Amino acid sequence: TPGHSEAGDAERIRRAAVAGNLAALRRLTGGRLEALRQATDSHGNSLLHCSGHLDVIDYLLDCGLPPTAVNCFGDRPIDLARRKGLPDEVLDRLNKATAAVDDSAGVSGGSEWRRFGATLGPVRLVFLAALLLLLSGLTAFLLTNSSESLTQLEDQGDFADELLPFDADVDYL
Repeated sequence: TPGHSEAGDAERIRRAAVAGNLAALRRLTGGRLEALRQATDSHGNSLLHCSGHLDVIDYLLDCGLPPTAVNCFGDRPIDLARRKGLPDEVLDRLNKATAAVDDSAGVSGGSEWRRFGATLGPVRLVFLAALLLLLSGLTAFLLTNSSESLTQLEDQGDFADELLPFDADVDYL
């Protein structure tokens, strides 16, 4: 709209979607996918993440908004809808849309790792990867140093007498 900033338009679009005001949403976006995609919040929630109204969700899906988009926490619209306790018809519609995208992409039972990563979100996934890398490096360091230490002790000769003096004439039992 003339005289309005893109950020202001995106905010108005978000408000219309959250309020379930389909007429305002249609007027503000004209069905333009790019306008719908740009109306995300600071957590990366798309309009599908924010709206709980079936007619709005149908409109957004019909315009091509992806039901499998994840926010910065790795939540898909269906994940937030379940958590919010939205009506069954909303959950059913989002489930079908998500399943259709997964099916068309050839995603099947092997998608558990992808979903695991999506559930964690990018920040947590990077943290987990860094932690695993750190642990593998620490393990390698400990294994390398412990084998070097044993080699050094073995090179010093028979050290058992120094560690545990044993007197053959004493009955230890």
